[in-house]
Amino acid sequence: MARTIYRRMAVESPIVLQAARAGDGLRAMGDSVDDVPRNMGFISRWKLIGPFPSSDFNAVFPPESAYEPGAEYEGFEGAKLRWTDLVIDHVRGIVELDRILKPNEQIIAYAYTVLDVPQAMSAQLWLGSDDGAKVWVNGEVVHSNNASRRVKIDNDKVPVNLVAGRNTILLKIVQGGSGCGFCIR
Repeated sequence: MARTIYRRMAVESPIVLQAARAGDGLRAMGDSVDDVPRNMGFISRWKLIGPFPSSDFNAVFPPESAYEPGAEYEGFEGAKLRWTDLVIDHVRGIVELDRILKPNEQIIAYAYTVLDVPQAMSAQLWLGSDDGAKVWVNGEVVHSNNASRRVKIDNDKVPVNLVAGRNTILLKIVQGGSGCGFCIR
């Protein structure tokens, strides 16, 4: 009975924290919840780099010009930054950057992924971000929102055109203070 209630809360609760706690309850009982974000359409595998020292939405760092998986960049106080693998484990597909990156305020971070589709199509990316976000698909800016907000699933709905085969997505998150993260489906 408890499993059924937890699973239903993880999938249906409009309150993200409640859904996350239900996911934690399922994990504590030995159940996997990996299928929940995938079934909800969230992109769950990313490459992540950051934090870069700025909260200026218009600041530009090297990841914006090209994705170079072996590249090394300078971060806070000369720290060396490299792309790292990131697999989302939040039941609602949210990347909690404030738990991953230090420092986690007044920063910029980038996430990169590849989306393969069988044929060219028009689609929508549904994005949540804390704070501002800029999105490139196949090297073209498709969204730019200099927001100050908490992550909410589907804050922004962005129309995109995908090509048959490999499509690249680059996400820039600009963080002021208090919390930091994103989700995309």
